[in-house]
Amino acid sequence: ARDLSNRIKEVDTAISRCTETANHIKHFADLRECLSTIDKYLEDKNLDKCCESIHRLIQIPESLLTPEDSIKIEKSRKTTLQLLEEFEKSDDPVKVFNYFTQIDAHDEGIIQFANVQHQKILDEINDDRMHLHQLPPASSTDDSRAPHVEVYVKLLNSISSHILSSLLPLSDAGQFSVFIRILLEKVDGRIEEIITMYSEYRKLAELECRQASEMKLTVIDLVNDEISIFAHQFALFEKFLGQKISKGIDSPYFKNYRFSFPTALKTGLPRNTASVRSIQEILAQYSVLTQNYILVVTSKLLKTVSLMEGTNEVTDAIDDLFFVFQRTLNRSITTHSASTTCTLFNVITGIIRDNLMISIRSQKKLKPNDVNGKYGIQINAFEVVSVYLKKLTELIETTITKQFSSDDLMAIQSGLQDLKTCGSQLDDELSNQFNEMTKIL
Repeated sequence: ARDLSNRIKEVDTAISRCTETANHIKHFADLRECLSTIDKYLEDKNLDKCCESIHRLIQIPESLLTPEDSIKIEKSRKTTLQLLEEFEKSDDPVKVFNYFTQIDAHDEGIIQFANVQHQKILDEINDDRMHLHQLPPASSTDDSRAPHVEVYVKLLNSISSHILSSLLPLSDAGQFSVFIRILLEKVDGRIEEIITMYSEYRKLAELECRQASEMKLTVIDLVNDEISIFAHQFALFEKFLGQKISKGIDSPYFKNYRFSFPTALKTGLPRNTASVRSIQEILAQYSVLTQNYILVVTSKLLKTVSLMEGTNEVTDAIDDLFFVFQRTLNRSITTHSASTTCTLFNVITGIIRDNLMISIRSQKKLKPNDVNGKYGIQINAFEVVSVYLKKLTELIETTITKQFSSDDLMAIQSGLQDLKTCGSQLDDELSNQFNEMTKIL
């Protein structure tokens, strides 16, 4: 048995040596054949044959190559790369990318593939961009939708579409994630450009410095809508990108790639980009404009409440107030900006606590037995505000849990708690008023 075992080992060793010898013979045959034909393929610019030959050559172990062989292979590879650069505008970018992969030029292939997709995106929105450049600034009374919004959405959709269409050729998760990052760095300036053109078109810098009383409310409301769309679409765009990049974020290829922008550790998205800064800038302007809009609208309604001239008039004014509160809060939540939403919570809480309640309490010296007069209107106002405040907090609480998470959600819930505190204080005051009225009756 021991003798049989030794003989089997000898046979295995012989087979292994034969296989190794056969591989060496094949490598030598590939080496001689490819080196003798590569110059002709390069001269004819035959990419199929060039890349096939380079692919075969780089599979040969270095131990079998002479220094002259290594030099010629590397020279041929560089020449092939130069030829591939001439095919950047090829009708079949996937085929060209596969050429790069064949000759082990993954970085160059992904960059060129990203260049091709970038150019396609530019071609798709070029006419729209040129049109935006030719537009004069909008007048302060122009309440028609700015065309920049549609072009902006079209650009983000185009980028997303080209990313999805690249998923099949870039089957490697790490390479796909790197491709997305490279493409984002290329389109970053275009996203910023449209936002900047919009800001100049609407003259946002001037608009936020104007007195609230000088503004046309329909225009301010429209501008706030437009900015919220910019922010909302960008937030959805980043969410989509994060989902796609996450598939290759842990790959060594992605981790070792040197990007132009720093990388967010959790999402893999680029940080401190021009597009992110431009979104943050118009959101700051949005915050100012929204506060101005609320102050103008609510001041007229608060005056109606303070007069206490009739139950219907006061109820309608309170109804309109909470409609404005709900609409502006919902709009701010859609921006996905926690800081913007928290700021608006503070503004609305202040209006309810420091303005609305004071407007109602201003009639507190009225006699409690005047139930059918202004005291009755006051009690009704307290009750209507209490009902609307509960509905508002419940609706907003449901909405924010769908839009925010972690630290952002906690910050916004803190602002919501201030509204709830107002509601509790209002319930206590309403209870005291009813008790006082009950004693009189």
